[in-house]
Amino acid sequence: MEISAPLAPWWGGWWERLIRSIKSALRKSLGQTLVTRIQLETVLLEIEACVDSRPLTYVGETEQPLTPSHFLIGRSSALNPVMVDEYSGEAAVAAARLIYDLQVQHLTGEHRL
Repeated sequence: MEISAPLAPWWGGWWERLIRSIKSALRKSLGQTLVTRIQLETVLLEIEACVDSRPLTYVGETEQPLTPSHFLIGRSSALNPVMVDEYSGEAAVAAARLIYDLQVQHLTGEHRL
């Protein structure tokens, strides 16, 4: 099955960009970590929320931007995380990784005092 038309290969560009965004978020969230199926599903749901919360229109100062969540669930996503851009500095990536690790520890009860 081909995703893009053979005579119009540029049609699949938006689809490929979404896949790249998801792969990038997975690499930054998990790295080389081995996870269970439940953990993977949780991470994928969070990434889905990130992708669905991206603005589709111009973001004004007073208006809420139109997002894919508005079409899918009729409102903005309840989970509105900030996705780390692939061109962010190492400090932003490290901070996002630390936040993710703390969330996983909290959800799995692996607190160490």
